[in-house]
Amino acid sequence: MTLTTRWFFALSVCLAAAPSWATAQSKVAVPPALEPYRAWALHGVDDFGCVYRQGSSHCTWPATLELELSETGGRFSQRVQIDRDETAFALPGARGRFPVDVRIGARAVPVVERGGEPIVVLERGTHTITGSFAWKSLPERLEVPRSTGLIDLNVLGQAVPFPKRDENGQLWLQGSAVADPKGEQLALSVSRMLEDGVPLIVTTRIELRVAGRAREISLGKVLMPGTTPLALESGLPARLEEGGELRVQASAGTYQLLARARFDATPKAGQPEQLAFKKPSEQWPDSETWVWRSNERLHRSAR
Repeated sequence: MTLTTRWFFALSVCLAAAPSWATAQSKVAVPPALEPYRAWALHGVDDFGCVYRQGSSHCTWPATLELELSETGGRFSQRVQIDRDETAFALPGARGRFPVDVRIGARAVPVVERGGEPIVVLERGTHTITGSFAWKSLPERLEVPRSTGLIDLNVLGQAVPFPKRDENGQLWLQGSAVADPKGEQLALSVSRMLEDGVPLIVTTRIELRVAGRAREISLGKVLMPGTTPLALESGLPARLEEGGELRVQASAGTYQLLARARFDATPKAGQPEQLAFKKPSEQWPDSETWVWRSNERLHRSAR
């Protein structure tokens, strides 16, 4: 078997086995006849089960970063889901302001520097990370990893409902309360492109217009019934859960997400008998724009 053939087979096994783009490989059910080939097919595909975003895979899903800071230091806590073994996870802070007494649960862990960022290495699973800071006076800003979208900030005993972050991801600690005159608002527009082929491929494009505080938003089961996800591209932290629910972490702004899926095998070789869809959530628009992309070469070869 050539290397190309082997990787094609490996990809086929992965796609057939994956009920969700965000499902870790240890949870994926495969046909009994293929189970002995699991390790072989996934060899070298360490990011299988991770979200694909902005040209690379993302194997972490951080929850809200809780920061409680004072004039002389502070503490942080954050829960994170890891979809790949030995994954580097960035912590708040930077060179000269590294967190100390960092723990995973009750276990103390080493912090290493990578590109000026404090890093811990985590295994697959869900972890709660805690740590503390010490400084002579409250800094003006604190470095927060871009992968963290949600922040619960308390400075000098006062909650900051709308923390201010600059374009580099730095969190402003002094004068960081930002008023939000619009309140919490969310508007969506959705379009789908169906690509003629075997199997039929559908790409769902979702535009989000968000106002208000940074928060996690559930968009519901956004994929069409009878499809298996292939890729999720997003400028936001986004995750397709095993049940098909799409969750994003968003602050105020306008964003686009692309979800690509294939229709599952049917008696007509991957072609659904009908196309139908219903609103997956209350905030979903009442109408969608659908586009059909025909493959004339496929039809000519079938004649």
